[in-house]
Order: sequence, then C-alpha cells, then structure tokens
Amino acid sequence: MLQSENLPGIYVIPSKESCLLWFGVIFVRSGFYEDGIFRFNIFLPEEFPDGGHPKVVFQSNIFHPVIHKDTNELHLLDGFPIWDKDNNHLWQVLKYISWIFYNFNSSLAHGVNEEAVNTYRNNQVEFK
Repeated sequence: MLQSENLPGIYVIPSKESCLLWFGVIFVRSGFYEDGIFRFNIFLPEEFPDGGHPKVVFQSNIFHPVIHKDTNELHLLDGFPIWDKDNNHLWQVLKYISWIFYNFNSSLAHGVNEEAVNTYRNNQVEFK
C-alpha cells in the first residue's frame, strides 16, 4: 500500500523487533526547511489500527509550529482529530509529515510550539 502512494523524499521501515515501531527519514527539497534531513520514529499503539493515534517523534529538535519543542513530537490532531481505522491509514500520516514541511501556514492556528508560531508570523527572515 505504501509503495502505491506518491511519497517523494520520505522513507520508512518497520522495526524487526516490533511491528508497532517504524523508523523513517524525510528529505526536504524546498521551502523553509530545504535540504533538511529529518529522522523520526512512528510509534503505533497496541490497539492499532482499531484505536489510538500513531505517535510521530523526530530524533532531533526541529523549530516548527506543530512539533513540540521539548518532546519533538508531531502534533497529529489537526490532521487526524479522531483516528478511524476505516478512513485513516499510515500512508496518510506519512503524507502529513511531508505536508508540514512544505505547507505549514495553515497549521499555525493550532501550533504547539508558540515560539515557532510567533517567529514565523513576526519575522520570517529569522524563522528561516
């Protein structure tokens, strides 16, 4: 299923120890994060896909409105307010990860990193 989706610059592989842990990397090719290479982990809850959101945690600090500055966790609730196994899929989470680096303007209203939100709104030169 993942191979049939258009996910340029993003690669994932499940852990050999647990199918509930995936390792990923995204290569950002344009925009504010151009040339960025960001590694992340996806943690799936025990009850996945029947319940619970996946959790995406980046392995390094990223100054971004929807990435928590202390935990490096991506705020997924804007993209997936309720996880529905019939309508939501892991490939959509990957597309959302890609989307936040290319089209994050609309995510500013619900940012979890207020400093990044304010810097972007008030001084895009400094943000970059």
